[in-house]
Amino acid sequence: MRQMHIVSLLRATRWRELAGLAIGALLLAAIAKSLAPEAVKPLLHHAGLALPLLLLMAKDIAHAPQAWQRLRSAHAARAPWHAHVTALLPPELPGLFKLDRLLWLGCLRRVQGQPLPVTLPEGVALTYLERGAYNTARAVVFVALLLELPTHALLLHLFIKDPDALLVIHVLGTIAVLYTLAWVLGDRWHIGLGHHVMTPEALHLRVGVRVESTLPLAAIARIEPVDLLLPTWRHRHGVARSETLVVTPFDKPNCVLVLHQDAQVDILLHQVRTRLPQYVFLYLDRPALLTAHVDRMRPTVSMPC
Repeated sequence: MRQMHIVSLLRATRWRELAGLAIGALLLAAIAKSLAPEAVKPLLHHAGLALPLLLLMAKDIAHAPQAWQRLRSAHAARAPWHAHVTALLPPELPGLFKLDRLLWLGCLRRVQGQPLPVTLPEGVALTYLERGAYNTARAVVFVALLLELPTHALLLHLFIKDPDALLVIHVLGTIAVLYTLAWVLGDRWHIGLGHHVMTPEALHLRVGVRVESTLPLAAIARIEPVDLLLPTWRHRHGVARSETLVVTPFDKPNCVLVLHQDAQVDILLHQVRTRLPQYVFLYLDRPALLTAHVDRMRPTVSMPC
C-alpha cells in the first residue's frame, strides 16, 4: 500500500518540480561536502551525484506503463524509428525541446520586427497584460541580465585564481545570460497583445507558446474569485495540487474556473498535450468581465452528451 502511495506521488509530481528537487539535493550535498570532514567528503560527493539521478530514475519508472502504451501506439501506427525513441522519453522532454525552438524563433522574429500572426478567433478579449506585472518583471530580468556579466567579471577574480576555471565560468555565464535573454524576448513576441478570447461557444486560452486550449463554456461549472495564495486556497477547499493548473504569464491568479467533473478538455501545456484538471486558475485584468459573459451565455450552452 505504501509503495502504491509513493508511485502515485511520483506520478503527480511534475517533471519540472522534480528537476528542481534534484537540483536542490545537489546543492545541499555540495554544501554538506564543504562543511564535512575530509574522510566523509568522498562519500558525500558520490551521494550528491546519485540522489538526483535516483529521483529522476524513480519518476521514470513510475511512468513506465504510460511509456509502454505510447511505444505500442507508435508501433501500431508504423511510426518512424525516432518516434519509437520519443515514445520512451518523458513527454515533457520533447515538449521542452519544441518550446525551446519556438522561443528562439520568437526571439529572432522579434529582433527582425515581424508581427505576430493572428490565430485567435474574433470575440471578447480578456486581457492579462494591462494591469499585470509581466512587463515589469521582464524589465527587471533585462536589468539583472545586464548587471550579471560585469558582476561576474568583477567578483569572480576575488574567489577563483585558476585562469582556466575562470574562463569556463565566464563562458558558461555568458551562455546562460544570452539564453535567458532569447527566451524572454521570444516569450514576449509569442504573447503578443496578451489576451484570451471568449466566443459564444468557448473560451480560447492562450499564453504565447506556453499554454493553448479551447475550453467549451458548457464545461465550466462556475467561476470564483481568488484572493488567497494558492497553497492556502487549496488547503481551505481541500483540493489536491494535481487537480489544479495555473494559466498566467507571471501574475498571481485572481480567479478560478471550476470545471464539471465529467468535462474532458485537453490543453497544450509547454508543448505537451494533457488533460485539463478540474480547477484552472487565471489572472485577468478584468475578471468580472469573464464572469458576466459566462453567466450571460450559460443558458445558450449545455454539456454535450
